[in-house]
Amino acid sequence: MWYQLAEDYKAIEAVYGPEMPALQGGLLHEVNFEFNGYTQVVIRFSPLNSPSKPPLKWTANGFNTVSISLRRINIKAASLQGATFCRHCDITLVRRAEHLVLKVEAPELQLTIEFEWLFVDKISAY
Repeated sequence: MWYQLAEDYKAIEAVYGPEMPALQGGLLHEVNFEFNGYTQVVIRFSPLNSPSKPPLKWTANGFNTVSISLRRINIKAASLQGATFCRHCDITLVRRAEHLVLKVEAPELQLTIEFEWLFVDKISAY
């Protein structure tokens, strides 16, 4: 499962249980490059699928869409093409030799990032 590549993947398991957040066709909200110590990139997206048993505070507030922020640390290479506005995208996350590789693909945007560490920055709902 893709999220098990994260150092702290238990946060996603706690919300989704045995299900897996889908990376295909989700909504891309944010790509943020940070340069403080290690080069980092935070990507925030909403998977198309929501957990079948969401946290009670989410259902009590009528929240039905999940937002996941993933932080990539120690970037080795990054490529961004077509930085126009896009909403729906396909995300791929794999391990290749010594690096992790994330790809975000949409008709308007192609983003590839090679990095060392992946962390779940935040999981929220709206």
